[in-house]
Amino acid sequence: MVSNFGNAINSHLRNSQILKEKTLNLLQRQKIPKHKIYIFVANKKEHDEYKKILPNYYHKIIIGKVGMKNIRNFISKYFPINKKIFNMDDDIREFIQLSKDKVFDKKYESFVWKTPKLDKFIKEGFRELLKHNMQLFGIYPVDNPFYMRKRITYNLRYIIGSCWGSINSDIQVTMDDKEDYERSLKYYIKNKGVVRFENISVKSGYYTEKGGMQETRTKDRVLASAKLLVKRYPDLCILNLTKKSGYAEVKLKDIKHKYDQDIPPPKRV
Repeated sequence: MVSNFGNAINSHLRNSQILKEKTLNLLQRQKIPKHKIYIFVANKKEHDEYKKILPNYYHKIIIGKVGMKNIRNFISKYFPINKKIFNMDDDIREFIQLSKDKVFDKKYESFVWKTPKLDKFIKEGFRELLKHNMQLFGIYPVDNPFYMRKRITYNLRYIIGSCWGSINSDIQVTMDDKEDYERSLKYYIKNKGVVRFENISVKSGYYTEKGGMQETRTKDRVLASAKLLVKRYPDLCILNLTKKSGYAEVKLKDIKHKYDQDIPPPKRV
């Protein structure tokens, strides 16, 4: 049974109103106990602002470090090794779940969680990790039922940085851009796999929300990070320059498994 986990919210260089209206509001609606919620901010100024504006629905606000890689590593070091952590960015509006897909139902449909399901999902994620001797799980990176599937995968997949769970380890990231790809690769190499729920996704601001890394991210910097990943892990990823956004992307490739293998559908959450 998995019951002891912490919710770590990264609200880095962001307006506190975003967290209040989105992720924190979502956690309240999903009835995640406030003693499990840790909010990480960039500096003392943000800390004081958040204390004034946020409702009293969190355990602690912690001053971390500036920079995506720095705050991610800070959060990891803040908690003890083997602590179960569910990480969320501050701009998540809703969770969505696939109800029908073309493989099983010949149709695409999804629904927004209107009743509390998050606690059950998080616990299911950690049970999957323990069952398969892995340490990283996540969700489908796009909130589009056309691409989602009613299954859990255990091979090499991209675990998006906006929402993911981990059994805390000594793994650290080294880049501000593509840090979630780097984390996915490092955990895959360490554990021979990662867990991804392809029937669950989130509605989020991603690159469009003001503040955060969007303020300093450039196409050249993203490209440099993507090239560095391909150089470090040539057998596990390739460069993808075809995205309409103009930002360089990385495509992961599992050398031990067929990338799109069929895997039994997950338990309902």
